[in-house]
Formats: sequence, C-alpha cells, structure tokens
Amino acid sequence: MFTAAVLQRAATDCVAWQKDGLDAGVAVNISPRMLVDLTIPQLVEGILERTALHPASLTLELTEGAGGVGLTAITGAARELASIGVRISLDDFGCADSSLARLQTLPLAEIKIDRRFVTHLPDNDTDATIVRFITTLGRDLGLDVVAEGIEHPGALAFVRQLAVTSAQGFLLARPAPIGALQHP
Repeated sequence: MFTAAVLQRAATDCVAWQKDGLDAGVAVNISPRMLVDLTIPQLVEGILERTALHPASLTLELTEGAGGVGLTAITGAARELASIGVRISLDDFGCADSSLARLQTLPLAEIKIDRRFVTHLPDNDTDATIVRFITTLGRDLGLDVVAEGIEHPGALAFVRQLAVTSAQGFLLARPAPIGALQHP
C-alpha cells in the first residue's frame, strides 16, 4: 500500500533526525478518502510502534480539496488517530465548501491557510481580511495556524504581525531532497 510506504518512510526519517539532535516532527498529506478505510488508525499505530516515533511528532494533513467523501465517513478514523496522539491538520483551509463543518467536527490540532489567500498579501485587502479572520478563528479554537505560500517579504511580515504559529513557502525554503535536510 502506497500510504503505508510513505508513512513508514516519513516516520523512519523523523526518528533519524531526532536521534541526530534535530527537534523536528513530520507532516504527511493524506486524502480524506484514505480515512474511510477503517484500518488506517491501526496502520499508523503500527508504524509508530515499529519506528518508535512519538505520536505527537506525526501530523496528518487532511487535504481539503478532495471532494466526494462525507464528513461523517472520516470523523471516526480522525478521532481514533487523535486519541493516540497524532496531530490532525486541515490543509488548504478555505478552499472547500465544508471548511467550517470540518472545524466543528474533526479533532484538529492545526489549520493551514491556503496559499491562494496568502500569495498577494499584504496588497490585496480581501485576502488580508480573510487571512486575519482565519487566524483569529484558529486561535480562538485553540488551533495552530500555518500560513502557506509565503513567497515575498511583505507576506511574511503580514503573517508575523498576526502571530501565525508557523509559515511555509519558497521565501523560507525550497523543496529539497531528503539528504539535504539531514542534520550536520
């Protein structure tokens, strides 16, 4: 199963980074369709046990754009994963119709503001308002808030002012092969 191989590799690499002294966790995108498979929590728990990765070091990012899966169908698996300590993140927040229902129902630890709202900050007033709203909403719900798509200093300054939990984008780091991420 492809999902198992990706999760196994991510967990193994994260444990190696931690053994090298790097205080790091790992995030893996997972489609809501995968959570319909009731064996996913057991698969994840088995990988955590085999690799000795602490569950809080693993974040599963639910991709919001994958439609066709009802919220009810994935809630049980998401709750089971959260109960063992895995962090659940809602990726691309704001791009699907069910965003607020997912906030209300899923055991989330984090939301990631979709890059389409961040890319033109701070110059686009509508985007700025949306990002302020999402950041406030996330904080008020006790969630970490990640700003995706930081590609220029103005956007970074804007989200820093809002005190988002973290940010990601080409300005901060480009995608790199795993070897380039190894701790010296």
